[in-house]
Amino acid sequence: NDRVHSKQIGGYALRKDPDAAVTLVADGPYMAEVRVSARYMGDEGAVPETNPRATYTFRYWAGLPIVGVEADIAQEAGFAWNELHFLEVHFQDESFGQFATGDAGDVRAFADDKTTNRGSNWGALIDGDNVLGLTGSVIVYDGQSDYGRYLHGPWKAWRDRAASFRRWLYVDAGDGALQDLATIASLPMAAEDGALLTESMAELFGRLHARASSSLDMAQAGRIDWRVSLVETAAIDGAPLGQVRAAAEALEQALQAGAWRQFTPELPDGRLLLADDGQLGVGLRLTETGVELASLYDMLTRREMLGGPCELFSLELSDAEAAPLSLGSADGWGRWGAKTAGDDRSATIAATLDSPVADGLRAMEAEVTVEISGGESRWRLSVDNRTPWSIDRVTMPAITVRPLGESGLDDNLYVPHGYGREFPGGTGTGYHGYYPSGSCALPLLIVTDGLGGVYLASHDGGAATKDIVSQTATDSGVPLSIEVPAPDASVAGNDFQTAGEMVIARVGPGWYPATQKYRAWLQDDAPWWPEGDPDYGRPDRPAWLDDIAAWVLYGGGPEAVVEPTKAFAEYMGLPTAIHWYNWHQIPFDNDYPHYFPTKEGFAEGVAELQAAGVRIVPYINGRLWDTDTESFQTEGYKYCTRDREGEPYIEVYGSGQELAPMCISQEFWQDTLHEIVMRLMTEVNVDGVYMDQISAARPRLCYDAGHGHPLAGGHWWVDGYWQLLERIQRDIAQVSPDKMLTTESNAESYARWFDTYLMCNSLGDGLVPLFPAVYGSKILGFGRYMSAEDWDAPETLAQKQGQIFVWGTQLWWSAPSVINHEFAGPWLRDLVHLRHRVREFFNEGRMLAPPTLEENDTIVRADWHRGGLSATTPAVLASAWGLADGRMLVPMVNCSQEAQQVTLVFEPERYGVAADAAFTVRRLGSEATEDLGTWQGETRRPIELEGLEAAALVIAPAE
Repeated sequence: NDRVHSKQIGGYALRKDPDAAVTLVADGPYMAEVRVSARYMGDEGAVPETNPRATYTFRYWAGLPIVGVEADIAQEAGFAWNELHFLEVHFQDESFGQFATGDAGDVRAFADDKTTNRGSNWGALIDGDNVLGLTGSVIVYDGQSDYGRYLHGPWKAWRDRAASFRRWLYVDAGDGALQDLATIASLPMAAEDGALLTESMAELFGRLHARASSSLDMAQAGRIDWRVSLVETAAIDGAPLGQVRAAAEALEQALQAGAWRQFTPELPDGRLLLADDGQLGVGLRLTETGVELASLYDMLTRREMLGGPCELFSLELSDAEAAPLSLGSADGWGRWGAKTAGDDRSATIAATLDSPVADGLRAMEAEVTVEISGGESRWRLSVDNRTPWSIDRVTMPAITVRPLGESGLDDNLYVPHGYGREFPGGTGTGYHGYYPSGSCALPLLIVTDGLGGVYLASHDGGAATKDIVSQTATDSGVPLSIEVPAPDASVAGNDFQTAGEMVIARVGPGWYPATQKYRAWLQDDAPWWPEGDPDYGRPDRPAWLDDIAAWVLYGGGPEAVVEPTKAFAEYMGLPTAIHWYNWHQIPFDNDYPHYFPTKEGFAEGVAELQAAGVRIVPYINGRLWDTDTESFQTEGYKYCTRDREGEPYIEVYGSGQELAPMCISQEFWQDTLHEIVMRLMTEVNVDGVYMDQISAARPRLCYDAGHGHPLAGGHWWVDGYWQLLERIQRDIAQVSPDKMLTTESNAESYARWFDTYLMCNSLGDGLVPLFPAVYGSKILGFGRYMSAEDWDAPETLAQKQGQIFVWGTQLWWSAPSVINHEFAGPWLRDLVHLRHRVREFFNEGRMLAPPTLEENDTIVRADWHRGGLSATTPAVLASAWGLADGRMLVPMVNCSQEAQQVTLVFEPERYGVAADAAFTVRRLGSEATEDLGTWQGETRRPIELEGLEAAALVIAPAE
């Protein structure tokens, strides 16, 4: 809170300067550093061949209750270790009797119950008033009688030549010690690195920066300042000051001679290769054994965005015995040959592996190309593998975005889980998304502050399987990476080529500019982009679907389902659809895929509801076969996905049944699903079919060579579903043009073939509408998990349904009996009617940049009554939508039970309209309409909302 400038915490000051960072100020400037180096040993004292070793540094500051702990770990060649541990506070006595973690918050007694308790942001051991804590993702193990009790920092699989960890230990006592730890852990704290310069060197750097600032050409100023920054960074990284001075003086001479454009600083640890487009600068460092990405420089904001040098790529390899090995771009290659194009906007580097990293690992060549334009760098990698080793997985890139600006306190990480999720400062993430799936709907990551930041994405028209990963922020910044399972993994000598392009770009502030960058690529190149106008609407889905005002979620036979659903539809008075579960004889998640025969009277119940104006969409699973069925043992077994050992993948859900995900490349499985869907469409005459899991669950890396697809990675998984869905859509159109398909969650790669996505799984805190901003009306969404507990919690109900309303999603997807609730029924009906009034914007429009609401300071914290989830949002939720004719919509919901007044700042230029344009404005409720007159130019208008009220502004160009 910017209004709090200083707070005393545990004997030191936590100070917040509105224009700077949060700083911890001790009583004195004293710091002691203890550094310990050691090697990892085997059971009998032998050092592994790769000579793994670590240096731990502990920093103690006088008067502060924090200890900085750093670990820098290295080995001489990449080797895969299953677990690399960082820090463990371990004991097998009664030293500490209690513990707490940031996720739970409450203090608990050790019970010796052999449980693992996780915290995403901090954990602590407690003895009376004494607190020993650790920041970041932690686990506390409670097992005095076996492993002991311990507080454990992160561990990870280690396949590279180097790894590093940074955490804070917290040691203090007192009534507020635990809260102090929580406060510290919520902030990305760091001891900033710096360089000690002589006065003359400081003056030299000052002259260089002044020379850059004096340029009237913004691109030229950025290019000059980038070169100054590279020299300064070398000083901070510990380069000999004599060499730093020589580089700085050489740059000054080049500037004076007008030859600075060709200047590349001569710095230690390799030769720099620079390329830029006047907006983004990319620096590569070529060494004797490889190449690193050394710089990502934003020339518009004139700041370095890379947290430190990183390898351009890393290969995970295996030999005939499946022994793993990791090989990075800096590991044992001959000197990379490199060249830039004449315009300095592209570069190509290539090398041959010439170091005996492992037996037989020599005949391998790699080439990396990068092209830069429009503020984005587009990367491709090809590897020619003529070795007896297999390329199993490729990571490219793996970068760390440094704290932007003066600190990382105002940085935000955005990840594509469901709608999208924001992590302030990048802390507490541990995000791992499997693309394409509900955990990773879009293959991108974004880190920005108020000026801009970094966009990392895969622009891949084949939608190949990949993992999008971000670990929690460290002192160096926010780590981001894209990991690609290789096609034909486990096959000796398999080659690799990047699927599409990996893109690293500079973007504007917040999440919206990055979504529009990705959308622009989709519209031009993605085969799954839905039909129609590239920007607005979609003509190929049934018109009735656009009109659906609310969804019912219900299950069972018609005697249980029909009457409550009819009553709901009558109460709402608008078009309704039902997502019908358990219409089949078999139990849920059991005996798949044998859905027929249906429960008695199902077809008649469908007809009765349709006569009442209700659309019927029954459930099937589009992915699983029950392994204990006779049909699986005789037929299905041949067509299921298998792991590297040849065993079927098994998944278990609430039924407890062992279910096998099927290989969608197989015609047998495609035929099975096609038959089920067509029987429902023709024999029962349903309006649509919900094919569960297709867009929600991860693709399985199938290693069955008999299936005819590349083993493990590649785009064969989505190819199979595209073939199936195209066939079903073609065939159901022959039955009726009014039939539709839907699925669970919102993996983008199926958007052309599904008419709507069920958005039930996108829940909890920190949600942002990345997906609606990209896809808008190109694919509709519906529903969210609700419970009867929500009906009795007005702010929860308003928050959960209000959020999906402003993001364009069709409402409800829960029990029809809500209509009998004194508050929830009428409130929901009003919101449903309002959405129906403005549905044209959601059906035909696109999401615009979020509106600015000032004085929206009231915070609503609500329990979401599902798995301990809750959310904290501003009281007034809002968005902005636009139509092709220039009309705009600002839907709003007040989630607070108290009346709110906010100020809408309407800036026409943000939406591509002349600053002095005039607009007529109407305010819509569920039934009423209020004329707000004409607005012209930038307008600041107070908007008043009663407690829990929803409204929408329709802003139209004046005639």
